[in-house]
Amino acid sequence: VYVFYFASKEVMAQAKSFFEDVKKEIECPLCQEQFGANKQPKILKCLHTFCKSCLDGWLRQHRTGALSCPSCRTVTECPNNDIDSLPSNLFYKQMVEIVEAYTGQEESSCCGKCDEQKSLRFYCSNCNCLLCEECAALHKKWKDFRGHQLKEIGQLQSSDVEDYSRRTNVCTEHDDEFRFFCDACQICICRDCAILDHDDHKKISLEKGLENKTTEIENKIREVQVNGSQLRNKKESLEKRRIKVMNSFERATNSVRMVAEQWITFIRKHEADITEKLMKQKDAFEAEFSNQMSSLDGRVVEIESSIHFGEEILSRRNLPEILNVEEMLENRLQELSVPFESTLVFPEVAYSSNDFSCLKDGPGRLIRTVTEPTVSVAEGRGLNEAIEGEESTFTVITKDIRGRIVYSEIDQVNVDIISISTKAILTASLTDLKNGQYLVKYRSETADDFKISVTVRGEAIEDSPFRLRVRKRETQTFCQVSSFFSENFHVIQNRGAIRKQFGHKNEERKELHVEQKKHKIRGKLLGDLRNDGERAIDANPSEFARCCSSKHTCFLRGFIGRVKVSVSRGDLTTEKVDAIVNASNETLRHDSGLAKAILDKGGKLISQESNKIIKKRRSLKEGQAVSTKSGDLPCKLVVHAVGPEYRRIGLTQSKEVLRRACLNSLRIAQEEKLTSIALPAIGSGTNGMPKDACAEVMFDVVDEFIRQGDPKKKTITDVRFVNMDDASFQAFRKELISRYGHTGDDGRGSFHWSATGAEVTDSYMLPPKRNLDRNKDKSSEANGALAKSRDVSGSRYFETNFYHPLDVTASGCPLLPKFSYSGAVKKSTDFNSEEKKMGLTLPPEENKAQTDDKEDDPCPICLDTLTKPRKLKCRHTFCSKCLKEALDTYNKCPVCQEPQGVLQGNQPPGMMRFRTDRYSVPGYEGHGTIVIDYHFRSGIQGKEHPHPGQRFGGTTRQAYLPDTREGREVLQLLRRAFDARLVFTIGTSNTTGLPNQITWNDIHHKTSLSGGTFAFGYPDPDYLRRVKEELAAKGIR
Repeated sequence: VYVFYFASKEVMAQAKSFFEDVKKEIECPLCQEQFGANKQPKILKCLHTFCKSCLDGWLRQHRTGALSCPSCRTVTECPNNDIDSLPSNLFYKQMVEIVEAYTGQEESSCCGKCDEQKSLRFYCSNCNCLLCEECAALHKKWKDFRGHQLKEIGQLQSSDVEDYSRRTNVCTEHDDEFRFFCDACQICICRDCAILDHDDHKKISLEKGLENKTTEIENKIREVQVNGSQLRNKKESLEKRRIKVMNSFERATNSVRMVAEQWITFIRKHEADITEKLMKQKDAFEAEFSNQMSSLDGRVVEIESSIHFGEEILSRRNLPEILNVEEMLENRLQELSVPFESTLVFPEVAYSSNDFSCLKDGPGRLIRTVTEPTVSVAEGRGLNEAIEGEESTFTVITKDIRGRIVYSEIDQVNVDIISISTKAILTASLTDLKNGQYLVKYRSETADDFKISVTVRGEAIEDSPFRLRVRKRETQTFCQVSSFFSENFHVIQNRGAIRKQFGHKNEERKELHVEQKKHKIRGKLLGDLRNDGERAIDANPSEFARCCSSKHTCFLRGFIGRVKVSVSRGDLTTEKVDAIVNASNETLRHDSGLAKAILDKGGKLISQESNKIIKKRRSLKEGQAVSTKSGDLPCKLVVHAVGPEYRRIGLTQSKEVLRRACLNSLRIAQEEKLTSIALPAIGSGTNGMPKDACAEVMFDVVDEFIRQGDPKKKTITDVRFVNMDDASFQAFRKELISRYGHTGDDGRGSFHWSATGAEVTDSYMLPPKRNLDRNKDKSSEANGALAKSRDVSGSRYFETNFYHPLDVTASGCPLLPKFSYSGAVKKSTDFNSEEKKMGLTLPPEENKAQTDDKEDDPCPICLDTLTKPRKLKCRHTFCSKCLKEALDTYNKCPVCQEPQGVLQGNQPPGMMRFRTDRYSVPGYEGHGTIVIDYHFRSGIQGKEHPHPGQRFGGTTRQAYLPDTREGREVLQLLRRAFDARLVFTIGTSNTTGLPNQITWNDIHHKTSLSGGTFAFGYPDPDYLRRVKEELAAKGIR
């Protein structure tokens, strides 16, 4: 079957119109001449195409080794002034061949079969080549070409042109068709290339290579589309702000005219002067705004043009063409992906008239304000908490768009404090300090929750409204015993808890009353958990001894309503509660700190469920919380809460983020009908939030959660704050004592001690009078006895002897002012053994020999007795084996996270370059600027990356440093960090949410020249100090 197409007049007319459009498309925009062999189409950095001869002339005119695009003025580097170094537009070259064949030019391309330069009249879609009349006739005769479809060139349509443009390319070295794509070299290769030059490289089909490249460029296009959408939204927002500014100018102008009309004779000159000033400022603002909008419009046009170019490239599905412009296209898309941050100042003006007696100085004056309400802040403890009957204060600080403190008389700062429950208004006094700060004072006579709204010129400031809690004044009590005491211990296996009880101080007689109770230590079998979340212990002696060796000290406040709240120092992963909270990140990575410890002990199930969540939601936001199964952990559920990045968002926003994270964690536990939950100090680790502020917020949230809603519907009865490091433990302990004093809800001092996997609660009493008399003069002797273990309930006893030291305190306060209680509880099958002594010892400063038992401290990693102890520079001690395994995984102290030598990261291979420019960054006027360029190509993730074997996208980043002595010092530190692979990592992009992207690795860079701290730009006077601290945290000093 031989198929020939012969065109009708109507078809010929359509073809003529089609080729006329094609001819216009392949003309150089400058010289209006058709591209050809002498006018090769060349692509610039901005993706515009011009002929080589025009670009040669343009380059000679510039004489700088760089081309400025005649259309958009984007500069393209041209090494050695060689235009041939620029990539050619392959699609246009193919189109030229078709047009030349259509016009019947004899000197056009050679015939696709006989390779002779003849007039080409036909196109074979099967062979995908242009043919002369003789070769077309052979198609009709030879049976090898049977079924081939021939078309006259005049009948070609757009689909045929696209097919021709994708015709098979030939290897220039072996004169053979491209058949494979080398994934290592990122080029198309023929069969000989695959065998001779790329034998050990990974090779895939051209179709698979096209698919991979299409996916990469589509991801880049999506990033630019997101930025384009953000730019359009920003443009709308700026337009609204412009209208508001213009309205303020109008109002001020009207005010001037109203005053001027009352004083016709004298005021006319004043009116003209003030109006002229306003008009100048208005025109200046209009001009500045117009320039800003022109820049925005140009940026949007560039984005749309680049997207159009990229989409056209992809629509043609020509891999060589894609590879030809890939790097240039990726670089261009990367440039256009940079978010736009406006530095335009939006001033507002008002006219303030003087008293008529001041007319000699003019009827008024022009007052201008550049205060930005959304950047202005409020600070002070009185912003969030107060005590009834006491005066509380906080400060409102007005700032401009760059974060600098500014002041204006027309800022109109207003503060409203309203009760949430009664809607009553609390009177507050506002004092203008005339320096951009306003002091607010108030006093509440009732304990309640309030809402504080702070506005500047009618707009809310940052984080407004605030939540204020006014607390009742706490009654202070204390617990003290001034003499020795003795007690008996009994081990039983019944259920129950013993509490230590003390009396109140009698105001009249100044005496202390102590209630006597029996003393017991109670245990329960492992796994037999009570409904209120109490711990359980195993009757296995070795396990019980191991648990008790951790010195897991717990300070209990007692109960808020029916909920027990406690603070303890210990390992969160061993807490026998229904749920534990993991201080996680936006992508649920479990690569360090508490998250890694949870993953190591819980197993892969936690990681698998976390990956499912991220795959579905891409990433979490700060303050959000999700839950996964607990794997091998003793709890039922692990709640992953995303804490605040304190160093990036500051204290005020960090408190709100932490509040949401804790509240969401408690809500998840409540929704799952759990009864007990343990939380660490979220955000106080590598994120750097102050531990005291962390404790304050988390106690507030727990108190709020407990007191709000119907208590009968709440299932949570046990909330624990558990931290391994001493600094966090002390911060929470201090916050607990400052809030609740030393008493429980029943008005008596209470104490609760528990060990990992075990609970020991006890009650202390004054001994009988005869014991007091006998030990009256033995102030330095231990007094008391350890009773023989006896079976009082028919339960079996532990079969191994073990001892456990007890640090006896009441709600965190020592029982004796000069003594600490220390003893050992011994369980033994020897019921007839002699009584062992346990009693009082002097504190360390009075008797160091008796209390210095540092060698008995357990290893913080395995929680067992130290084996071959090894002490780090930070003075923390570990088992040698435990420490080696920990440092092999993460080269930091497992307790305080201090780096041990220089860390090694997982940054992919890349390039870091820098140069200096003469211009200055804001805040460093008079100094040049160091411009740092980072470049990374796409590649395959290694074993040290999150998804080994998967591809990751390349990127190009630019950062700025002031060219000062300290700036050059930071540059050298960054070079060392780059060599140690610490500057970047592979993860999920915070901008687009796309996985497997190169991202910053917690070493902050200034990627903008302006915009201030929140826009990753300057001015930022503390930046160099902060980045040196971040580098030091990774061992770069």
